[in-house]
Amino acid sequence: MGTPRRVAGVVDRIEGDIVVVVIRDPDDPEMTREVYVPRHKIKKVDLEEGDRVTVLLP
Repeated sequence: MGTPRRVAGVVDRIEGDIVVVVIRDPDDPEMTREVYVPRHKIKKVDLEEGDRVTVLLP
């Protein structure tokens, strides 16, 4: 396994304790991916749809 990559994304929706973040696929820039992140792992406290966040990909 390599080092984790930081990728910028946008909050698409919040479902309970899960935040769905849409990112550009680092392997194929033409595609997007949804990443499901537990809310407690995001530093920003007040999240809303459309907020920009950074996620770590393995």
